[in-house]
Amino acid sequence: MIRLNSGGNVNTAQLTTNSGNWTLTHDVNHTIRGDGRIYTPINNLGSIIGDTPSRNLEILNSSSGNSGMISAENVGIFRLGSVTLTQTGAGQIRAITASSIFLDSSTVIDGSLTAANNSFITIRNTTLSNVQIAGQVLVPDNHSLYIPVAGIINNADVAVNDGSGANGTFVRLTGGSASVTGTGTITLNASANLDTSQITTNSGNWTYTSGPGQIIRGTGRIYTPLTNNGIIRADRAGAPLEWRNSGGTNNNLVTTGGGPLNIVSAAVTQGANGRIVAANGVLGINSSTINGGSIEGTGSPVEIYNSNISASTLSGTVNVPNGFTFNLPITGITNNAAIRISDNTGAAGTYMRLVGGTATIGGTGSIILDANSNLDTAQLTSNSGNWLMNITSGQTIRGDGRVYARLTNDGTIIADQDGAALEWLNTGGNTNNSIARTANGGILRISSLGLTQSPTGRLIASDGPVIISGSTVVGGSIEGTNSQAQIANSTLDAVTTTGDVRIPNGFTLSTSSNGITNNGTIRVSDGVGAAGTAIRMTNGSHTFSGTGSIILNANSNLDTAQLTSNSGNWTMTFGPNQALRGTGRVFARTIIDGTLSPGEPEFTAGRISFINVSPVLTSSANAVFDIFGPTNFDQVEGNASWTIQGGTITIRFPGGFVGALGQSYTLIAGNSVNGTHTVRQLPAHPTQGLKYGLDYRSNAVILRVTCNIDFNSDGVLDLFDYLDFVQIFQTGELDADYNGDGITDFFDYLDFVAEFANGCN
Repeated sequence: MIRLNSGGNVNTAQLTTNSGNWTLTHDVNHTIRGDGRIYTPINNLGSIIGDTPSRNLEILNSSSGNSGMISAENVGIFRLGSVTLTQTGAGQIRAITASSIFLDSSTVIDGSLTAANNSFITIRNTTLSNVQIAGQVLVPDNHSLYIPVAGIINNADVAVNDGSGANGTFVRLTGGSASVTGTGTITLNASANLDTSQITTNSGNWTYTSGPGQIIRGTGRIYTPLTNNGIIRADRAGAPLEWRNSGGTNNNLVTTGGGPLNIVSAAVTQGANGRIVAANGVLGINSSTINGGSIEGTGSPVEIYNSNISASTLSGTVNVPNGFTFNLPITGITNNAAIRISDNTGAAGTYMRLVGGTATIGGTGSIILDANSNLDTAQLTSNSGNWLMNITSGQTIRGDGRVYARLTNDGTIIADQDGAALEWLNTGGNTNNSIARTANGGILRISSLGLTQSPTGRLIASDGPVIISGSTVVGGSIEGTNSQAQIANSTLDAVTTTGDVRIPNGFTLSTSSNGITNNGTIRVSDGVGAAGTAIRMTNGSHTFSGTGSIILNANSNLDTAQLTSNSGNWTMTFGPNQALRGTGRVFARTIIDGTLSPGEPEFTAGRISFINVSPVLTSSANAVFDIFGPTNFDQVEGNASWTIQGGTITIRFPGGFVGALGQSYTLIAGNSVNGTHTVRQLPAHPTQGLKYGLDYRSNAVILRVTCNIDFNSDGVLDLFDYLDFVQIFQTGELDADYNGDGITDFFDYLDFVAEFANGCN
């Protein structure tokens, strides 16, 4: 045994040499211990032990070897200074019993480096190459642990800085890509300046591979390209851990565990098991690209700042803070998260943006637009109007904001913020195969949009209005179920309407040749506004089919509610179960197979004026008129040329009014009236000997209160009444059943002649 006993001045006890080329071989059964310095190159096969409490045993300035044991014991200190130490066989460096090892400006190759029993290892600007380390290891402020291509096996807790130093402190790749394997931890321990604790590299082309048992944690920055097969965890409250200016691959877990984690200016590709998780602390992705794997805001939010998210699966809470952008490349995402765009207060534009081409958003999550009063503060948008954002069947877009991107919607769009609008606008080529609706008092605006709906496509005003402005909607349905669907200067083509559909005053619903199936009420104007409001044929003849009503709702100026056309050659047809009601003007050529009924609401007097057209009441039509008083009754007026092809006329007295003898009511007036009604549903007059009769004139249809014997109801009893009766009697028509016994026979003739002889009393 050789004991060095320096007495506190380490240079007073040395092993040295007259030549640096000579090597001391220290045999396997021999021990050097104590405190002092070994300057000679040494090949240690035995034991070198620094065991003097609080004093140093040092190997300095040499190239040495160790296949034995170098140890710090008994609160002693062992130090390597400017030494290259190659370990072979069972070569190890260890510290036990509250002792310390310092590695200064040295290189240790192979073997093991261990601290146990309250001991620690301090590494100052030292290279470890293929060394297996364990225990507590510190890289103090302003120093580095260098890792060459051979890497290390880390079973230790390596602290990079002590949390108080103000200088850069590093784990640094120095010779090329390298792996850190084992089951240990690299703890970044920065001060407020995150650059005081780093994992970095001498070249951006080299990759640091963190093995499956490794943990990188704490607060600081990772600048090196990284392949993470282990865990990266930010676990200091209020102190960030950043993966910055590089990127790499994540095959396992990047997470928060009590502190914030930021991925900044990094391109990260995730393997099939790669996860980025905000478990307990905000996880920010800033100016980065994440490709593949999962992004999970499970216990805290993930925040996206001007970053590309590509082919990743998102879950939990994901936010795009005000003024920033979530970029969506062509690979799309699977969104099972709630992605919130903006924060309802910020004034800057905030986006989910298509950046590379058409992309699909799959999954079962939602995209929440959260604009303030300026809807442009929360947008779905695109770098090109030729690209589509495909929304799959499990996906929801909701909130308030604007959708500028072209959409194919197979999911659900919901305007659900009370009094605030979700607006889909300014693009053509959109498709709706599912539902866009309102809820909770929200407003859904379809503005300057080209929208094609499949048969399952629905626009629904369920709790809040749907406002379609300056748009074209082809196919599908528009439904005013519990609120209004409003059409403002828009074209509907092959659309089915239900419920309450309105054209606000001053606006137009344009129709196309494929018609509208109207199973609701389409109300033209609001009865108050002074501007012209219309349904206009713009692209050929048009048919309203279905079971609904078109309601003209003009004020005293009938032009405030119109049916009109861009061409007098086009025809607006009302199907057999369709009704035209209300008060207004018709400038369109019209065929009515259904109901014509002035007045709205029903059982109030109305006036419809047909101007410069030739309307037709077909054999299936029913013209319904309500009489409330001598001057208060439903009227169809204007200068039209009418054709009545039979059909039905229905007269009602809903207010209990009874007409007096001699009163007349012009129901239909025009330049001409050709034809009569086959079925005339007239009530019996309550006064004996009087009746309500219809007088068909060349330019009018008039209801008169006259005596029964006035057979042609022209208000005059004369020979023409007798001749008209005889003509009908000879043909055996039921209208000649004068005594009302259900049979037209000779007794009807006798009764008529007898009453005719007595005159109209």
